[in-house]
This record gives sequence, C-alpha cells and structure tokens, in this order.
Amino acid sequence: MNTWLFIGIFCFVSVLLWAIFTVVRYSRKKKISPDKLTRVKKHFKQILVSKSPKQQITDIDKLYHKTLQYIWYTGTFGEILKSEPNEVRDLQMIWKLHKLRNNLVHDFDHHDEVWLRKQAKKYRRQIEQLFKDIT
Repeated sequence: MNTWLFIGIFCFVSVLLWAIFTVVRYSRKKKISPDKLTRVKKHFKQILVSKSPKQQITDIDKLYHKTLQYIWYTGTFGEILKSEPNEVRDLQMIWKLHKLRNNLVHDFDHHDEVWLRKQAKKYRRQIEQLFKDIT
C-alpha cells in the first residue's frame, strides 16, 4: 500500500513540476543581457558592411540562431524554430529565410542577385525586430 502511495505522490509531483516548467518557459518573452546585446548588434553591423546578399543571409541566419541561444533556447536553429519561440514575431518568414539560407549553403543553384538583396533586407528587418523584442 505504501508503494502505491509513493508512486502516486511521485507522479503528482512530476506532473506539477512539468506544468510549472512549461508555464515559465512559454509564458513570457525572454530578455538578453545588455553586454550580449551590444556584441550581437556590433556583429550585425559588421555583417552589413560590404558583403554579398548571399553572405549576409548566411551570416544573419547564424546571428539570429546565436541570439536565440543567448536568451536560453537550445538546439539547432530548426529545433528552436519548431519550439515556436515567443520572441519570433513572424515565424513563417524566419522559416522561409532559414530554408533559403540552407538552399544557398547546400545547393549551388544560381540565384538572382536582386532577389537575394530583397531577401537579405527581409532578414535584416526580422533580426532588428528581434533585437527590439528582447530588450
């Protein structure tokens, strides 16, 4: 009889802890330390200086991933996006841009330079919005 009581209490406490963890993790947006934000913004400015749109997209994708890791998300960029972080306003746009980055890195298809510049601009706006949301 005592064994069943112990199992019941253990299960109850486990579910309670899981519920608390879930609420804390997903209920509010996370913040970044001022020091890390300064480093990220400095790196972002360096990306924008004299790089091709293809390189900008690739580097901004890495920086976006690193920024989400700084606010305590773990895993690959795809895994983080699958968790639907509150800090990402336009999740579909980020997925689209991340897939474009993967395409640029892994496939050697030719992409129109004008189109790539537009995509890089979209990514810049998305990461600038992320910076605003995590400060």
